Amino acid sequence: MTVTNPTDPFPSRTRALAAEVARLRGWHGNDPARAGDLADALTALTAHRLMGHAYAEAAADAQEALALAAKAVAAAGPLGPYTPVPDAARLATAATHLAVLQSAMGLDEAAGRTLEAALTLQAEVRPLTEALSARTRTWQLLVRARAALSSGDGAGANALADAAASRLDRAEAESYLPMDVQRLLAVVRWAAGLPDQAVLHGLGALEEHQALIAGRLDGRPSDALVERLLEPVAAYAEVADQLVQRGDADLAVVVRRRLLALVEPHAPTLVPAARAGLAATLAAVGRPEEAGLLDVEIVPLHLPGVPSSVSWEAADETDPAGRDRFLAVMNELAGRAHGWWAEAAQQEAVARESAHADLDRRAAERRVAAERAAQQAELDRAAAERAAAEEAEANRLAEQERQRQEQADRIAAKRARRERKAAYEQEAERREIERLAAQRSDKRRSE
Repeated sequence: MTVTNPTDPFPSRTRALAAEVARLRGWHGNDPARAGDLADALTALTAHRLMGHAYAEAAADAQEALALAAKAVAAAGPLGPYTPVPDAARLATAATHLAVLQSAMGLDEAAGRTLEAALTLQAEVRPLTEALSARTRTWQLLVRARAALSSGDGAGANALADAAASRLDRAEAESYLPMDVQRLLAVVRWAAGLPDQAVLHGLGALEEHQALIAGRLDGRPSDALVERLLEPVAAYAEVADQLVQRGDADLAVVVRRRLLALVEPHAPTLVPAARAGLAATLAAVGRPEEAGLLDVEIVPLHLPGVPSSVSWEAADETDPAGRDRFLAVMNELAGRAHGWWAEAAQQEAVARESAHADLDRRAAERRVAAERAAQQAELDRAAAERAAAEEAEANRLAEQERQRQEQADRIAAKRARRERKAAYEQEAERREIERLAAQRSDKRRSE
């Protein structure tokens, strides 16, 4: 039986928030004035699930929260500057959550349109933006950055991604948001023709993931925990491909190995793709023999091209203090990254040595197998020759016996013919004697 990992507070927090929603939903059925309270509970539950990338579970609640928030705003009067800030903040937050869901499904343009309603509301209700949580404002900037990138606005995407990083609240526990920010920065920096920065942000995303899962997949984690903690592992493949394109062969292979080590003990369905990705990466960096040791079909990587570089100005939403804090984080990351490259080179030197030993062992095994096969073939050939000789001798003896039997049959037939002839002649002679005797007897009687 699978035992829930005691270090995972996410399910218990989810249950508590869902219980509050259930309690308020019962009250809301009798008192429409409590629609705002239910919407608040739903937005809290949705935000919690979005932070854990539980997108499927968040979808229905996000839509219900948006509908209830809109009703609460409508009940307070016409939408405009005098709309109560708490009601407007609830509606903007619910719209942001739905936009995050759409963006997570790859519907960046639709997400941008959904978010536009929230941004329009924020423009009309002036204190509203300041009333939103740092998390909500960060999500808004992420959605806008993805929409800008989808529309081909690389400069705008980078400016908005930087603003999102400046608004990031790193104190929130159980959140993929720091990883999401770094992952987006990796994408937009690559699109801006800045592969060095893109790779650094990609490695930062992986570091955020490693920190989040540290020690939590030990023992026998629940299926739900495994699914949640491994949900963003596609980021490892993205970073590895960027590293290959940039020429960082050793670190690219290390990242691929780390991905395989993550999924192999807990997610069998993800293992074939992880092994194929490692093999393709090894082949792409000039190590095809080692790739062959994985015994998978090697499909060439589709590496991202590096576009022309672009520049941008800081977005108005950028928080200068937050930007400085994030730059400090990235400077620390850059310092650690130098060690990662050296460590990767050492690890892969050992891995290459081990792989070559394995290749030599397999080659020796193939030689021994070939020698044994040759020996067996020689034994089989000799046995076949003996069998053929024995069969030929048996055929020769059989032919001799047939000829002897035929000769004997001819002699016997000849003897039988002589004997029949002699018997015939004797019988003829006897009959002639009897005839002559009969004639003499008849002559005497006639006389």
